Amino acid sequence: FHQQVGPADQREPDRVSGPGLGDAPVTDLDAAVEDAPEDPTAPGRVRGRALSRAGHPIPTVQMRLVPGAGTLVRAQGDDWLIEDVPPGSYQLEVWAEEFVAARSEVVVRPGRSTWHEVRLQRGVRPRGKIVDETDQRGVADALIEFSGTARTRSQIDGTFTAPYVIPRTALDQITVSHPSYDRY
Repeated sequence: FHQQVGPADQREPDRVSGPGLGDAPVTDLDAAVEDAPEDPTAPGRVRGRALSRAGHPIPTVQMRLVPGAGTLVRAQGDDWLIEDVPPGSYQLEVWAEEFVAARSEVVVRPGRSTWHEVRLQRGVRPRGKIVDETDQRGVADALIEFSGTARTRSQIDGTFTAPYVIPRTALDQITVSHPSYDRY
């Protein structure tokens, strides 16, 4: 099953955002693949693609509907298809390596196909080492916070890696704290 479903008109996409999820332009247009069935419980499908902010396809995207629903039929190239989705509202979470995750609302109508296009922004996954300035040894269990978008703790040797990709602007304010040290 591969049918190109595009916008019915040339409206500007809605914008959605969330804490730590970036500002993702989203196009959510219903396109009837067949006439709507009379059964209001008939499953629908979600089709879409992920693009960079510059409009380039992102081939290694991953996604999920929350709450969990549907069956991922295809996620190859720059598009995906999720079938057998019960009618209702869902949060579509989309992420890819080196890109900030995005979340947006998807409304699935009975027996219809919903097209959803998401634009992701490139980000960073910071890593480093927290050291004691007097003896240069690693500081274990230090709390590292990135502008309120992510936090992590240092390992026993002082090394850390952010738990996920964050916007580059989150590097504007990095806070390190530990009960045995002053707050930096």
